[in-house]
Amino acid sequence: MGLGAALLVLAAQDWPTVQQNNRRTGHVPVEIPPPYAEAWRRDLGEMIDVRVQPIVSGGLVLVPTYAGRLHALDAGSGEPRWTFLAEGPFFSPPSVDSAGRVFITCQDRNVYALDRADGKRLWAFETGEGVWASPAVEDGTVYVGSRDGTFYALDANTGRPAWTAAVGAPVLSTAALDGERVYFAGEDLHAWALDRKTGAVRWRTRLTGQSARSYWPVVTDRFVYVRTLPVRSWAQHPYNVQVDPKIDDPVARVEELLRRDPASRTFFALDPRTGKDTTFPVLWTAGGGTVAFPPVALPGGRIATPAPSGERTASSGSSSVSILDETTRAGRSGYIRVIADESYGYSAAGPWLFSSHHDYLQVVDTRKDPDQARNTITLFGKRDRPGDERSPQWFGNHDNHPGWHAAALAGGRVYWITQGSWVMVFKGGGK
Repeated sequence: MGLGAALLVLAAQDWPTVQQNNRRTGHVPVEIPPPYAEAWRRDLGEMIDVRVQPIVSGGLVLVPTYAGRLHALDAGSGEPRWTFLAEGPFFSPPSVDSAGRVFITCQDRNVYALDRADGKRLWAFETGEGVWASPAVEDGTVYVGSRDGTFYALDANTGRPAWTAAVGAPVLSTAALDGERVYFAGEDLHAWALDRKTGAVRWRTRLTGQSARSYWPVVTDRFVYVRTLPVRSWAQHPYNVQVDPKIDDPVARVEELLRRDPASRTFFALDPRTGKDTTFPVLWTAGGGTVAFPPVALPGGRIATPAPSGERTASSGSSSVSILDETTRAGRSGYIRVIADESYGYSAAGPWLFSSHHDYLQVVDTRKDPDQARNTITLFGKRDRPGDERSPQWFGNHDNHPGWHAAALAGGRVYWITQGSWVMVFKGGGK
């Protein structure tokens, strides 16, 4: 194995932050192919917020709960290793740096730094309000926004601010990073790019919608992708059904719809350097009151995302995941059929795209023709039913959309949160 391949394998052993890396691509280069078998499951007995994704680092699985506990489980067996108790609920997962420090935010207003080995507190920094977003940590700095309307860059060793930036509105989105900039969205419905070293504003782009909460920008070499909650609900506006079927080109079709109705816009592809927007043939697919899950960035300049233009996506209508080329914006539909007014979480290992929805976990091979009859594998669950057949229907429901938990993919295993309080792990490829 060459050095490059060895580094890729090493990088795929952990899932240390939301969507695996600070660009939030949701992709690891090493495959986790079928067959799949359950490795272990554990009921934590405490409600886990739908924004929480398992974090896998140093042989541990880290899962926070509404009870204010951060649980550290053995990644191989699921056995408890330690817990950390805060004074408020956790809404988002932690991030782990290369030094083995765990950084997590809480509704008690604090950003905490913990020792991964034993969960002991290293420091705490109190913001002006509860902190909704997950932290990003890189090069000795922790980046996070707060509901107090401030974005913070904290020294990872001490917790002291290196700089702060006044946003003027709550920040409920997790930040993404590239080499020079930090990106996030504020509840003033702007996407922001700040200089990572100084906090200076590089650009600020107006978005449309009600909120940019819960999720994160996705950064590729060409774009920064941001999703928002639309102005109107499904009952008020069926979105894709209103596109003009006489327009053959999906991009032109969406551009025409947005010209007639700018409030339909929920998908933004922004230039990382300037914030300039490019229209993609994507409209809203998510549950009522829910920001649509951000795209997953695949190799070769492609993204995986639901709701391309041209498919029926009225309330309870069907749609599917598409693979779109970032350069041409052309795509192929039919990968994983979805219910268009409900929420799904996505992540990918190599060509294998995993989809989570209502205690239902699927995977599809994106190299194949998108034929659902032969190309989708169910790891767990039944449509709209609890996977173990014992829990009440919609158990663990938050805003009627418990499927937000995207799977974490690490070390040849699939780590997944389901049914409100369960952590489940599947091993792939017979490993």
